Amino acid sequence: MVAGNSGHAVLAQRDYAEFAALPTASGLVITPYSDDLSVLVGGGRITITRSGGLSLTPLTMPVEETPAAMAAEKNGPSFLDFAAWSPFTGGSFLATERRLMQRVARLPPAKANGARLMLARFYLANRFAAEALGLINLIQTSDPGLRGDTQLATMRAAADYMMGRYRDAHNDLAGPSFDADRHAALWRGLTEAGLENWSASHAYLAQAMPVLKKYQPEWQARFRLTDAESELGIGKLELADAAMMRMPHDLGKSDALEAQLTKARIEAETGPCRFFAYPFGNRRDVGAAAWKAVRDAGFSHGFTTLSGSLSAGGNPYLLPRYGLGPRDSHVAALVPLLGAGNPRLRRWQARLA
Repeated sequence: MVAGNSGHAVLAQRDYAEFAALPTASGLVITPYSDDLSVLVGGGRITITRSGGLSLTPLTMPVEETPAAMAAEKNGPSFLDFAAWSPFTGGSFLATERRLMQRVARLPPAKANGARLMLARFYLANRFAAEALGLINLIQTSDPGLRGDTQLATMRAAADYMMGRYRDAHNDLAGPSFDADRHAALWRGLTEAGLENWSASHAYLAQAMPVLKKYQPEWQARFRLTDAESELGIGKLELADAAMMRMPHDLGKSDALEAQLTKARIEAETGPCRFFAYPFGNRRDVGAAAWKAVRDAGFSHGFTTLSGSLSAGGNPYLLPRYGLGPRDSHVAALVPLLGAGNPRLRRWQARLA
């Protein structure tokens, strides 16, 4: 059976109580263990059931101690709390890694999954994705009941994304249980951009926007960059430019380079943007940090909403602005009136110098 588009496959055999899913290059091959197994294909999804429901593999780990149950107490099981998982509690990365590995080694294998989870989280938060993925595989192999755990599925998707395995990451979060999940939407959006499915990426990132501030600044920057790329991909240049304007200034080297490339792509389509107009440009809305950020972003001039006339010697990033209607015919007469606001404008510019 092949549901939806090609490219979906089962990489390793999955064994369940009533059936097995065999390894495939594309699609799904089922070996039934019961005569009344029902398989339905529709809407790009495959549904497997039987009368009375399928039997579930019992959890080895108590339900209240599963990764999803523990994470659900805060922001939901699909939230990956990298800020809490990444610190070097042992003083350095290697010391912390050694301490966490020792915790795993001291426990019997059948009871070590809690400690393995702590180590997997530490690895993933510090972008050691392959190591994290190996531990997730070990956790789910030792306790098959955790194969459907929401947090482990999201961690697996994040690890696959970090490793550039975008098709695997897509499959990790393909289930309908993630459709209304904003945290899962963030990883879906990043993954779809990796697959150059720009429209899907844009939709998922818009869904994830309300939870973005829960993530570390570097992941917020990655989100903004991907959002700009997806908007470029669907031809919405003004949205891409707005996303770039919201980028933080303290980017890492790779993100800073990608931001420069994205900005160059926007300028190649629209021409270079030299002027910036503050959305809320009154005295209470624009401070020294704001005009310096406009300068550092590469603009040559910034326009406030304060009235006045242009004169030599003013701060080029705190210039006056006045809105003219399409039928205004007395522009020359307005100039002296606008100039009356210049003393106030200069005093304000001096305070923000």
